[in-house]
Amino acid sequence: MIVAAGIDYKNSPLEVRETFSLNSGGLDSMAETITLSTCNRSEIYANCDEFDIDYLRGLFPENVAIKKNTEAIRHCFRVAAGLESMVVGEDQILGQVKAAYEAAVENKSGGKILNRLFLDSITAAKKIKNLTGVSSGNLSVASIGLKLLEEAQGGLSGKKALIIGLGKMNRITHQILTKKNLKQIYAINRSSTEIAFKDRYNYIDRVDFIVSCTSAPHLIMHREKFSRNYSGNKPLYILDLAVPRDIEPDVETIPGIKLFKIDDIQGIARVNYEKRLSYINDAELIIKEGMEKYLSWLEKNTTRLCLI
Repeated sequence: MIVAAGIDYKNSPLEVRETFSLNSGGLDSMAETITLSTCNRSEIYANCDEFDIDYLRGLFPENVAIKKNTEAIRHCFRVAAGLESMVVGEDQILGQVKAAYEAAVENKSGGKILNRLFLDSITAAKKIKNLTGVSSGNLSVASIGLKLLEEAQGGLSGKKALIIGLGKMNRITHQILTKKNLKQIYAINRSSTEIAFKDRYNYIDRVDFIVSCTSAPHLIMHREKFSRNYSGNKPLYILDLAVPRDIEPDVETIPGIKLFKIDDIQGIARVNYEKRLSYINDAELIIKEGMEKYLSWLEKNTTRLCLI
């Protein structure tokens, strides 16, 4: 049985997702497993027996979604294509699915059935990206989040920004902001005016907005130190794209500060979804074709797997 079990932004709020981490203990008893963890989802794909379902369910909070067989296969294809993302068609998810597959190959956990599922899903996702408009415009969580900041401030031209963190999300943020005619970009672990992490609070009063997305397992900026370093002479906007969060939520109680978290971008993301409906239909046709090929391969290469 092929199973996809997990939580995502649709069934679990940020407060749940940021405190949850996948525990791989006990998964060795299953024939094949691949884990996928992103800021908006934590999932386990497994080739397992019926009695393993309760174990998988127990790894997650109560609202875990369990998909089996054909439904699980379709879910994997849709995830890789960005159709299950908060920002439909976003660019990062395909790379994250590839990384999950590569990790499974390295750890020898994926096996024949799941490895082929992920490879076929990746192939279909590339085809969707190349042949449809569902991923046009280099969409990402970062680009939508910056659009939210831009609307809140009435534009970004002439503003000063502080970017905190490493990784692809921050590279995307930096690339977008360099085209927005900002007056200054201060960055930790990035080019432009690079500053030391320990000095991050010193720049709070120098900038108009902050974008933070680190992989830290804990808060990296706290209300108490914000209070000491923020004069309140002008509004300060903060975009926290990290999961778990980087910025202590109570920072927003300081007068003059507006804090946006990753789940706040869903309104703009819904508008984006509506604009891309026609492209999504084209993507679904490619997914259907990919699934048919995968199911045909399964039928020829397996004897014990029964899909219902």
